[in-house]
Amino acid sequence: MNRFLFNLLRTIMRITPSWAVQSRFFSHSKTAYAIQCWIRDRGYCHPDPEIDDVAARIGVSREDLTAYCNDVLHKNFLTWRKELRIMEARRILKKNPKMNLSRLAEDLGLDRSNFRRQFAEVAGESLSEWLAKR
Repeated sequence: MNRFLFNLLRTIMRITPSWAVQSRFFSHSKTAYAIQCWIRDRGYCHPDPEIDDVAARIGVSREDLTAYCNDVLHKNFLTWRKELRIMEARRILKKNPKMNLSRLAEDLGLDRSNFRRQFAEVAGESLSEWLAKR
């Protein structure tokens, strides 16, 4: 396996929460590869991409993307995208805890109030509580 693919898979393992479930499905399928590329390119950070837009952008059908999310990830697209965004926020804030939160939210495709709400939903604690622990 070349170094690029190894690093890509390592990145996906780090940012995708249910890798153990996904590993047997991450074969050579077109959908899985397209999703891997979308994650690598941080497609989840585009402002409010709908599943139709993402499917068109990565070159798979909406049905294939929906089936992948439901069957492999065991969650719907919007929940998965929200988790990817919050995991990215945590990664960034660990490196730079003083980062402007409005700027971070914008970089993740959210406004500040949605960012705080979604962070609390995914992390199980408020952004303030999470930052205080750092």
